Amino acid sequence: MKTVDWMGSSRSDVKSIAVVLGMFVMVVASYSKVDAAVVTRTITFDDGVDFDVDGDSLESGESAYVIDGMRFRISEGATFLYAQNDSNFYWSGQNDSSSTSLGSEAGSGLEFTLDLVDPALGSTFTMRSITLIGFSTSNAQDQNRSVMFRGSKADPSDDVTYLTPLFDTSRRDALVINFDNLPEDFSNLISLSWNQGPTFRAHQFDNVVFTASAVPEPGSLVMMLMLSLVGVARRFPLLSNSIFRRLLPS
Repeated sequence: MKTVDWMGSSRSDVKSIAVVLGMFVMVVASYSKVDAAVVTRTITFDDGVDFDVDGDSLESGESAYVIDGMRFRISEGATFLYAQNDSNFYWSGQNDSSSTSLGSEAGSGLEFTLDLVDPALGSTFTMRSITLIGFSTSNAQDQNRSVMFRGSKADPSDDVTYLTPLFDTSRRDALVINFDNLPEDFSNLISLSWNQGPTFRAHQFDNVVFTASAVPEPGSLVMMLMLSLVGVARRFPLLSNSIFRRLLPS
């Protein structure tokens, strides 16, 4: 005779349900250990759905753009400029009429900031590289400038900075900053910011490369559970049939 001791279920019923719950816990635990997929994105400011290059000369832009999950902002009151194929500001990396870069004509104190806005990419990112190009035409003053990058992290004590070497902002020679080769750790950033410098139209930037750990979608967990249950049913058909007969209404 079976002894009923939990919500009218027999001990064998409770044991079967416990087996299912145990399997569920193991699946959830294994899911929590699944590494998030690392996504690498390169933003080149070419014509596309999220960024529209219009015209063949210097064009006024917006104060913020969101492209491929990354938000590009500029100091309040200023706007970005496109240097798309303009004879004064064009650089060799802009290889056709649908390619450009970003900069601004504001002077000292202007700040650019990058941060993620796509929840699927998570809350932090790792900077890989960025290209700086001169964006000045004035010869009235010394055009050799350095740029200070500041990486902000969740713990402010972990924030990092990097000062670039001097480069001539009156020329269109590209200065590629490869963050992977720096002693400073520009991973797990909440944001990246830097000043344009005191020179009018000091620099433009292009080819922004970053990586982020994409957050698995909730549907992935459901799929894993379904596959796990199918696997259990194939491995233990008698147990599975017994459990499902008890759980399903007669």
